[in-house]
Parts: sequence; structure tokens; C-alpha cells
Amino acid sequence: MADWKPSFKLFQADGTTPVYTFLYVQKDSGPFPHTENHIIEHENPRAKGSLVIDGGLKAYDLAIHFFLKGANYTALMALIDTLESAIPINSPGVLKIDKSSIATYDCNVKRLLAIERVPNGNITNVVELKLTFRANSW
Repeated sequence: MADWKPSFKLFQADGTTPVYTFLYVQKDSGPFPHTENHIIEHENPRAKGSLVIDGGLKAYDLAIHFFLKGANYTALMALIDTLESAIPINSPGVLKIDKSSIATYDCNVKRLLAIERVPNGNITNVVELKLTFRANSW
């Protein structure tokens, strides 16, 4: 498929119910998959040594830079409002990023921060946004 391009889609926590599709993604903070383990170390101040426990995958910030396009300013503001209401702060989801035309990288995410507008002049019908998820977390 010569015209194939990866898509970024957010699903509810069940992984099957679609929430939002990011259409014009310009870049992400990658790398995928992020598999650095989190180690928990307990030190005893009265004894020698420590106890090390594998704590699972480390949480990290996953930022997506993308564009929204509307017919005019009013339509663009409606798209931003739709985005804000579709992905509320502190709601869990599964972000699926295409690795190929038949496989995806799935990541448990939560939106913890406000959606940022990337300053690039006056907005009339196109705006660049940055949405940061906390990945490997629920």
C-alpha cells in the first residue's frame, strides 16, 4: 500500500470503543514501545543492603502534536470543544498507534494536562495542538 500512513486512535479503557481519531499528527514524543522497568528499592537504615522489587513498566509522558482544520474560526473552536469533551482529564484510555497496516502498538494512557495550543500566528481555520498523555498508567 503506497498511500498507507500510521493513525493515532484513542479508545475507551475497554480497548474497543473508539473515543477520538487524531487526523493530522505531525510528531510524537516516542519511542514506541517504552519498556523501561521501574525498580523499587527499600533500604533499611539499621541493616546492610537493600531489597529490590521489580515494579513493572515505568510511566512516561507521551506527547502528540497535531493539527485541527475547520471551515472557519467558529468551526475550528467547535472542533477544539469536541476534543476537550471527548478526552476529559483523568480518564483512562488505550491509545493505538499503527505499526503497519495490520498491527498496532497499544498503550494505556490518561490525559492529566490541559491541551496546549502551539503558537504559530493567528488561527482562522487551522490550529496546531499538543496533547500530552501519561502512558503506562491508569
